[in-house]
Amino acid sequence: VMSKTSKANREAAAKVDNSPSKSGLGDKLAKDARRIAESGVAGSGRNCKRGVRMAMEKSGMKLDGVSAYMAADQLAKNKNFREEKGLSRADLKDLPPGATVVWNKAKGRPHGHISIAMGNGREASDVMRNQITNYPSSYRVFYPN
Repeated sequence: VMSKTSKANREAAAKVDNSPSKSGLGDKLAKDARRIAESGVAGSGRNCKRGVRMAMEKSGMKLDGVSAYMAADQLAKNKNFREEKGLSRADLKDLPPGATVVWNKAKGRPHGHISIAMGNGREASDVMRNQITNYPSSYRVFYPN
């Protein structure tokens, strides 16, 4: 008898593996971002942009600017990414590895937020956490090519 959880896990894994957005760059970004977040080298809390910038640098990409929200326009011009439009907040939990979410600035959040999806409902920036879906601003999502 097969347990429901193992079947659900297999289906979830298949869904991620068959995703048209799966990419070598995405896997590398996710792996590097997780290592950086878990090591604490980017700080722990309030340094999301630093963690993501360090992960991108390992793949030869630069992210300039002080605030996280500033990365959106840079990623939109980066040939290694394509913007994925029309994703709901609920969809953010199902992003493929390496997908980068940039939240705009909001009242009391002058820098916004940025993170790299792990492909399992988690995100990495300067720390590992469940994918944020309730940040109080608009967001843009970029899939690695």
